[in-house]
Amino acid sequence: MLDWPSAFGAFPLTGEGRTVATRAAADLDAFLGPDWLTRAAGRLRLAGASFAELVALWARLRLLVESNVQGIAKLRGNLARNPSRDEFRHGITQARLAVQGLLAGERPVLEPPVGDVRLGSLLLELRGLYEAGPGITRRIVRAVELKAKQTRTEPAVWVWIEDEGALGAGFAAEALDRVFHTWPHLRGVVLSMTSPPPPPPTATERFERGARFVRTLPGGAVRESVVVHRPGPEPFGFQLVCSLCSDEPAWLDAALARLGHPGGLQSLVLANS
Repeated sequence: MLDWPSAFGAFPLTGEGRTVATRAAADLDAFLGPDWLTRAAGRLRLAGASFAELVALWARLRLLVESNVQGIAKLRGNLARNPSRDEFRHGITQARLAVQGLLAGERPVLEPPVGDVRLGSLLLELRGLYEAGPGITRRIVRAVELKAKQTRTEPAVWVWIEDEGALGAGFAAEALDRVFHTWPHLRGVVLSMTSPPPPPPTATERFERGARFVRTLPGGAVRESVVVHRPGPEPFGFQLVCSLCSDEPAWLDAALARLGHPGGLQSLVLANS
């Protein structure tokens, strides 16, 4: 039977790291259920996860629990009942964005009546697109249009599209103009693509309708995020959404500090390991 102590025990850790690993294993077992890893085997790639990824999973969930964030019980139920790939990706993205908002001084809500994450007055609606192939622009537009329709009762919504390499390059902001025109409550869209190392240089590019961020995450994966806003001036939520993309590499160390481990990820792993 797979268990969390074995998953964390595969890494060369400092004394502080072993303390965190013991705490994280117990907390994840309590949060997700004692048989969750066994049920998830074959559907999730946790067996090959890095220590940073495992610690990040624990840190985001634990901080939301300790902060008594509204909706954490519902998110917990969703993850515990269904350890499928899509449910897991969706849930941990919700948790990460909520933690980033919390660390930025916002008041997050998970699983609000409409949408996936509320950060103050801003609503985020998430969607995963994980299959590469032709017609990706059309699929992005359709996904955004569906999410805009589902959130039409809200005053300010951003749709957040996550993938693992399916989006590719060359997506034009103008492809979304018809959706922006139809749904005025839609303020913008984030296209967020994760790829394995080696990382390209960190980059920030501004353009007329938004910005592009390339960041190396704890653990070595690379996230490219393109933020596209509706035509016209920068809309409500643009700066906050940009900060979520730009500052993502820093959230884990900040969360660890809030959880009583101010040395950050670097203090947990033996040097040269």
